[in-house]
Amino acid sequence: MLQRGQKGFGEMTHGSKFPPIFFFFFSSYICYQSTGLGLGSWRKPGPGFLSFWSGVVLGVLALVVLFQSWKLKEDEEESKTRSSWRGKILCFVSLLVFVLLLNTLGFIPTSFLFMGFLIKIVERKSWATAGLIAFAVALASYGLFEICLHSQLPKGILEFLGI
Repeated sequence: MLQRGQKGFGEMTHGSKFPPIFFFFFSSYICYQSTGLGLGSWRKPGPGFLSFWSGVVLGVLALVVLFQSWKLKEDEEESKTRSSWRGKILCFVSLLVFVLLLNTLGFIPTSFLFMGFLIKIVERKSWATAGLIAFAVALASYGLFEICLHSQLPKGILEFLGI
């Protein structure tokens, strides 16, 4: 039986270094294997293009988590554990709402509302911060997928504007 403060097998503390190190090496493997498939270019992506850049993003995020794990203190762990369920449930519910509203509202408004909700309600930032970041993320993701990668995103209520 575990005593208070002890961690069981598989439970991570905020200072744990193994998961980000694992994901960094996993991302390196993904990038290496993707180069064998052929990357292509921004205009004509090859078969390994998406997996390579996904591996790069995963590696960068793993390094960020690794460096942050050195900064966290044990005192912060207890307060974060209590509020973590609230945030996880809100994120899950907001993601479901995102999926349900995507075709009706369209990609840009749904992304704006989704990011705004996460930043304002889950992260508890100011309205100005939430609005600016949500606007920037919605436009940047639209630019990446619609303009650069020529993906067809749901237009929704903005279809009459030609966006």
